[in-house]
Amino acid sequence: MTGWLCKRYFRMNRWSERYFILQKDKLLYYTSEDRSKEPRGQFDLVKGCYISDVSEVDAPTKQLKKKLDKMYSITILWPEWYEPPTKKKKAFGSGAGGGGQPYGGSGGGG
Repeated sequence: MTGWLCKRYFRMNRWSERYFILQKDKLLYYTSEDRSKEPRGQFDLVKGCYISDVSEVDAPTKQLKKKLDKMYSITILWPEWYEPPTKKKKAFGSGAGGGGQPYGGSGGGG
């Protein structure tokens, strides 16, 4: 699975367009569709990684609002960033608004 996405920098409210490729348990991103170059970065989708449901959101910048009709968002959280659900606690993201599922690590690829 491949395509263009807007990536938000973790500590800053700055957005960049990146070309993403989902490969098994990795989400690679590039500055162009040229796969012969090294990826700009990657996200390792480890077992227990939480991936939210897709939701429609407002474009965060004027530049993106001019460029896009609609914008969608996902959130990825790694196990060390949250307490995994137990039988006594609800899973992260459950309840109003729904939520995603922990990533099992088996991945699809493409």
